[in-house]
Formats: sequence, C-alpha cells, structure tokens
Amino acid sequence: MWRVTLRGLRARWLRLTLTALAVVVGVAFVAGTLVLTDAIARLVHDQLSTFSRGQVAVRSAAAIDTGVGGDRSRIPAGTLEAILPVPEVAAAEGVVYGPAQLVAPDGEAVDAAIPLGISWGVDDELSVLSLVDGEQPRADGQVAIDASTAAGHGIDIGDTVDLLFFGPAESFEVVGLLDYAGSSSRAFSTVAAFDVPTAQRVLNGPDQYDLIAVQGTDGTDTETLRRSVAAALPPGLEAVTVEELGEESSATLTQSLAFVEVLLLVFAGVGLVVGAFVIHNTFAMLVGQRTRELGLLRAMGAGGRQVWSSVLGEALAVGAVASAAGVALGFGLAGLLATVLDTVGLDVPRGEAQLHARTVVVGMAVGIVVTLIAAAWPARRAARVAPVEAMHDETLTPDPPSLRNRTVFGVIVVLAGLLAVVVGVLDRSVVPVAPLDDPRISVPIGAGVALAGVLVLGPAIIGVLARLLGAPFTRWGGVEGELACRNTERQPRRASATAASLLIGTCLVTFVALLAGSANTSVAAAIDGGLRAEWVLSGPQFSGFSPEVVARVDGLDEVGAASGFRLGFVGLGSTTQALYSVDASRLPDLVDLDVVDGSLEALNGGGVLVHEQEADDFGIRAGDRILMTFPSGVEEIPVAGVFRNNGFTGNFVVNLLLSDAAYDVRFGEELDAFAYAVTAPGVSDTEARAAIEEVLSDFPNVELLTREEFKQDQHDQVNRVLALFYMLLALAVIVAVFGIVNTLLLSVHERRREIGLLRTVGMSRRQVGTMVRRESLLVAVIGAVTGIVTGVIVAWAVVSTLADDGIDRFALRPLLLFGLLVAAGVIGVAAGALPAHRAARADILDAIAEE
Repeated sequence: MWRVTLRGLRARWLRLTLTALAVVVGVAFVAGTLVLTDAIARLVHDQLSTFSRGQVAVRSAAAIDTGVGGDRSRIPAGTLEAILPVPEVAAAEGVVYGPAQLVAPDGEAVDAAIPLGISWGVDDELSVLSLVDGEQPRADGQVAIDASTAAGHGIDIGDTVDLLFFGPAESFEVVGLLDYAGSSSRAFSTVAAFDVPTAQRVLNGPDQYDLIAVQGTDGTDTETLRRSVAAALPPGLEAVTVEELGEESSATLTQSLAFVEVLLLVFAGVGLVVGAFVIHNTFAMLVGQRTRELGLLRAMGAGGRQVWSSVLGEALAVGAVASAAGVALGFGLAGLLATVLDTVGLDVPRGEAQLHARTVVVGMAVGIVVTLIAAAWPARRAARVAPVEAMHDETLTPDPPSLRNRTVFGVIVVLAGLLAVVVGVLDRSVVPVAPLDDPRISVPIGAGVALAGVLVLGPAIIGVLARLLGAPFTRWGGVEGELACRNTERQPRRASATAASLLIGTCLVTFVALLAGSANTSVAAAIDGGLRAEWVLSGPQFSGFSPEVVARVDGLDEVGAASGFRLGFVGLGSTTQALYSVDASRLPDLVDLDVVDGSLEALNGGGVLVHEQEADDFGIRAGDRILMTFPSGVEEIPVAGVFRNNGFTGNFVVNLLLSDAAYDVRFGEELDAFAYAVTAPGVSDTEARAAIEEVLSDFPNVELLTREEFKQDQHDQVNRVLALFYMLLALAVIVAVFGIVNTLLLSVHERRREIGLLRTVGMSRRQVGTMVRRESLLVAVIGAVTGIVTGVIVAWAVVSTLADDGIDRFALRPLLLFGLLVAAGVIGVAAGALPAHRAARADILDAIAEE
C-alpha cells in the first residue's frame, strides 16, 4: 500500500501543492515566532543578566510581588561595613543604578527602553563593566558610556554630553567607552557609568546602594558564602546568589516581552486552524474523486485499515514536507516579524537568530499533527468505500449523510455559547469558579464557543445563505450566476468548509477593528469628561522625567496649576495594584474624579482614594482603614474617598491615588510618569505654551501636548496596535485564498464532464470562466457576511465587559465593515481567476469522454 500511496502522491502532486502551502505558511509563522523570541531571550539574558559579578548579592527583600521580581527599596550604605568582617568574604562593593537619559549632540534625548545609569567601583572582579577605550570615570563630572551608543550618535572620548536625572540636565566629560556584561552593543538601552559617589548623587541615592556584590575567599562555595552573609544582615535585607539575581533580572524584561510571543503564536494558530479547513476540504474532495480507485483497491483485497493508512500516509507526507519547508522559511521570517513589530511602534530588541532544536521539533510536530487531524475524517470515509464502488463512474460522489444530527448539534453549541455571553454580560459572577467568574474571561470563551457552533452549523445554513446572498447573481447574473448559486447549494459541506476559512479571518478582523474603535471612542469620552487640564506633559514610556519639570511649570505666571503623577505598586488583598501619586492641592484643578463617597480634602491627610469598582470588589467605603503592602512593609491606610472617573489618563485607568507627600515617605522621591497643567486665568494658550516650552528646553525628554493632541496620541497608539493585528491577520486571509483556489481547482476537475456538457450545449469559454468566478465570489461573500455578523456580536459582548478597564462605549463602524465586505469580494474574484481559466480551457471531447 505504501507504493500505492507514493504513486498517488506523484499523480496528484499539483493538486496537493496549495494544500501544502497552507501548512507552510502556518508553520513558518510558528517557527518564525520561536526564532524571534529565542533571539530576544538570548539577547536579554546576555545584556541584562545582572548588575554585578561576584558570587553573592545583597539587596532589600521585596515586600510586594509586581510580577517582575518585586519592588525593592534601597539599602543603607552602612550595610557594607557589616558584610566586610564576615570571614568568608574576600571583597564587597556597593552598586547604585537608576535612570540616566543621555542627550545626543543634536539636543534630542536618546530614545531607549532602559536608559541605565550605574556606578563603577574600583574592584574589576565585582563589576559588569569593562573598558573598550579611554579610562574609567574617577571623579564628579566624568562619565563612560557604552560604545554602541557613542558610535550611533557620533560621541567620542573628550566630548561633553548632557544627561537627565532627577533635576535639570547635567554636563559630563566622556572619559571612556565601555561594554556591559561582555557586550559593547546595547540593543534596547543606553549605559552611562559614574564613580560611586557621583552615581549616588545623580541617581538620588545618597549614602545608599541598590545592591552589594560580594566575592568569597578562595575555596568558599557560593551557598556557604550566601548563608554566612545572610546571617550578618539586619532584618529586611537578603542575600541571593549572583546566578539567581541574573536569572531574575533577565526574566524581568523577558516577561514584559512575553506577550509578543503569545500574540504571534495566537495568530499562527489562527492561520493553522484556517489551514486545517483547507486540508480537510482537499482530502475530502480527493477521496470523493477517487471512489472508483479506492473501490478497485478494496476489490483486489485491500482492507479498510490499509486504505485508511494510505490516505493518512499521503497526509503525513504532505504535512512533513510542508512543515520542513515552513521551519526553513520561518528562520528567515523572524526578521520580517521584527520589522513588522517595529513598523507599528512596538520596538523589540534585535539579536542573532537562534534556531533551536525546540523550534524544529515544535514546527514539524504542529504541521504534521494539524495535517493528520484535518485528513482523519476523509481517510475514514475512504476506508468505508465498498468494492462495488469500483463499478461507478470515477467522478460520482457518494450521497453525503444527512445534516440533521449536525444541525441539532450546531444549534446546541451556538445557543450554549450565546447563553454564556448573555449571562456573563448581565451577571458578573454567574460562574463562581476562577477564572470563569471574571466576565472578561467567560464572555470571550462563550463567544468562541458560539463561533465554533456557527462553523459546525455551516453546511446546514449554507444553502439558505447561498439563496439569500446569491439572489443578485440569479436575478441579474444570467445563466452563469444561476449555475454558480446551484453549484454552491449542491455541495453544502464543501462550500461551508471553503467559506469557513474566510469566515474566521473576517470575524477576527471585524472584532479587532470594532474593539479598537470602541477603545478610541471610550478614551476620547473619558478624557473629555474627566480631564480639566489643557496641557499634558509626557515623558519616556518606561523611565519618566524629573519632578523639577513640574516644579518649574507650576511656578510660571502663565500656568494656574500643574502636578505630576508618579507610579508605584502596592499590595491590596491578594492582588498587586498600580498606585499613582499627585499633588492633592492641585488635583481639583486638573481632573474631575467625580468623588461619590468621602472627599478630596482627606487625601491631604495621608488617605488613599479608591476607584468605585475596586471599592465594590473589596467592600471598601470612605472612612475605612485598609491594609496596603508598600516596598517598606504593610501599613494601615485610611480611605479618603471613592471616585468614579478613572480613565482621564487615556489608554490606562487609575484605581488608587495617594498624595505626593504620603507617596514620597513610602517610596522615596521618584520620577514623574506624566503631568497635567492648566492655563492661568486671563492668559492665552499661545502665551502658556511659549512659557512651558521655555521650561522644557532644559528637559528634551519631555513632550508638551494639548488635550486634543493628547487624545490623538492615545488614538495613534491604539491604531498602531490595530495595524499590527491587521498585518498578522493577513496570514489567515492568505491561507483562506489558498483554500478557495484549491477547492475550486479540485471542483473544476471533479466537474469536468459537467463543464464539457455545458460547452456542448452552447456555453462559451467566457461563460464557463464567469460561472466559476461568480461561484468563488459567492463563497467569499458568504464567508465574509457570516464572519462580519459574528465579529460584531463578539465585539459587542467583549466591550460590554471592559467598562472597568476604560472601554465602556461600543462603536459600530459601518464604513469599515462595508469596506471589509468589498475586500472579501475582491479576494473572491482574484481567487477564482486561476480555476476559471482552467475551466474555460478544458477540452470538450476529453471532458465528456468515458474513461
């Protein structure tokens, strides 16, 4: 039977090519994602493995788990004196690090995800820094920067550069070029190194360290050293091995980038699911066309199991070859994926491509398994072909089984999914089982179940859809349109499976577009309703900007009030929450919080303002005292009030607010994440802008935006993500096109006698081609309409659960949906071009000849 399988592959290699391409595209996306994320992980580990060398590092214990290693306070410099006398300690040195943003010679702040400033001690064995050129900074006013940043911005030894810390920019002489952890190329950060006293001054850590690196005496193993050092430490500090610190540090950025891998793999999965429909359709049609061949095999003694093995053998060969090609293509695709992410503003660090054995195994396994699963049912049907079928015409397809059971099952699945969606929307705690008690999880799951039900129900409703959506074809499309509709109705399973691939793609595009549109509409409404400030000061996304910016702006005669917002993390109950601080006296002028319980004045007394949803979740009211975990420990904090408007910041929400004074006591002075300002009475906006921009000339890392510009900036961020989703969803659309082309090519081959007879009774080549193109168009329109309707329902359901996350307005976009339908029609016409050409060129005598 294996010889039969191989001969079958050779005989049908052209028909299987498009099927293989569907697998190639999906596997290439999986492999490319793994190659890209492995390269990122390797780069992050190499370049952010640790802030020190040695064997052991001393640091403060984390009181809160922020999900990326915890939020830690600094340690007193005197701790070093307690460590040095430990017998097992040969050397120890304190390290200070923090944000230090470099200003390029052109006056613009150098854009970097991590603008790192770090101290450079005297013991080379304990430092991750090493010289590439020049000398190590030894005095205030000297700095060494990483070699790649220097080369990229034309900076050389002896130049003077400006750096931004907690105050205005300071000038430093570049005395050296360095590499960090063995690499002079920094893919996602800049590094500025200072002597220890200077680092403590500029990084706002006088008489403090962020950690202490410790090296043991000769022969002292790391664990013994760690225990000895830990025993000498005061409460609140801990000793960990440098290896543990390195893994934790690299995991911090790796975890923050993990969503990239998840996102890309989700879309790869979508492509593979769509590809599975293509594979299933292809093998189902091939089995139908080979009825006579399979019947002859059974008549010659082949058992059903052998026939089943033969068909699955073909699928295995197709899956293996396509998967191997996909893995090879994926290695080159990784760079393209990184470029796509960069294009939409989602910059990721670049590293050398890593093709690991895991990538090959996963890529091959995914492609082969998907192909075998998709071909399993057609193989089962092939195994059940009776020997008597050999006497039938080769192109005669057996009567398909009834759709009754499928219809009943599909209706049950759809109703179950819709019920879960409706109940989840109306009752937030309908399922008392985590995580299904969260409607943000249960509603999308219910919507997914309903979509699966629609796919199951497809063959049962495809006839009705063909008659409804094909009415214009029948009425104005002549005999070609009539035949196209009848051909679609005659093979409901085939037409449904073909339309399903496009249904999934259009459903996801619709869902993403409406979700993004709803986010933009909600953000605009939240800013208009909650933000009173005319000006927004925005700094670097991950590092913030100096509090002195707000101090200077607030002191301007042209400005009525200004306040910065700082960001920290606290523990509340069993959760970790983001907490923002603000100047309590300025807050009413800048933001309308809509306080529904308590008062803003109580914020000045050290209380915390809580958003009403968190207040409901935790049973909190104004006047209560709640336990909150800060980096310094657990404290009981009074609740100043409960507020309603929490979306005034744009694309994220504020649930906890503390006064600046109370914040600084617990976190220390930190950088502002953003700031708001209002124009003074009687001052024009032009005068206010000029005055604020004069202040910002000393702070090139801060951007000034009007309220409208701020809204547009928030919209642009959403639209960049939307563009990324569109690019990734193009994968599913490409695979869907393969499916339509493949199905129609096989259909033309299957109906060659029918086409020949039509030609015999007078149909021209042009009419035959038109018939096939209209059939392709009708299938595409059916898939698109069903997908758009399903996508609208899913988007509405999901948006209805996101009010607490700042998305509380559903925005239907009719023009976009109409454009999507038109695009699907164009895809249908384009996909039908090759099959139409093949059908029109068929030889009449050959088509009607009896074989």
